[in-house]
Amino acid sequence: MRLGATIVLALPMLLGGFVQFVVSQFYQKFATDALLLDSAIVGSIFFVSRVTDAVLDPVCGYLSDRFKARRSFIAAGLVALAAGMLTAFLPARFTAEHGRAMQYVPVSCD
Repeated sequence: MRLGATIVLALPMLLGGFVQFVVSQFYQKFATDALLLDSAIVGSIFFVSRVTDAVLDPVCGYLSDRFKARRSFIAAGLVALAAGMLTAFLPARFTAEHGRAMQYVPVSCD
């Protein structure tokens, strides 16, 4: 593959990574100030989400290739992403800090 084609194919990942970085930084500020979560807990949530992502991405890719169900995976991912984004900014329903943090763990895995 030519260098130009590689760069063109990689540009969406560069932009997506930048957007993810910006959102994660603003969300950390939001979670600590508005949701009153400890910074260490927010960092742990992001760490768990990255580890989960590292494990599940190859599994989902394998299943998608094996069963040729890419559109189903995309649809399921969009539904999960939409639900996660809606839940991420809802006020916590728990009073204890660890309970509040547990509300946001599934959200960060999108």
